Amino acid sequence: MRGALLIATLMITAAVMMGCSDMFSPCTEDEDCNIDGYDVGMVCNTGVSPQERCEEMFGWVLDILPIPIEIPICEDLPTDPGVCESSWSW
Repeated sequence: MRGALLIATLMITAAVMMGCSDMFSPCTEDEDCNIDGYDVGMVCNTGVSPQERCEEMFGWVLDILPIPIEIPICEDLPTDPGVCESSWSW
């Protein structure tokens, strides 16, 4: 249990240090996702908020921990719908 908690804490800390919270950019329309006026292949998904998308991405950490914790990089993100996402299909 200690190992899982340590690993989860280190992974969340590393994500914050790498700036993962910057990848959840709020938007209201597709033009908000352009960088310096250039189309970079991002669209505005108004069906989900930046906070929800962050929790989906890092939620697996909570599944391996036996105690409830808040994900620090997600709790400060906007809860209003609209997050920039890649328009490329995988």
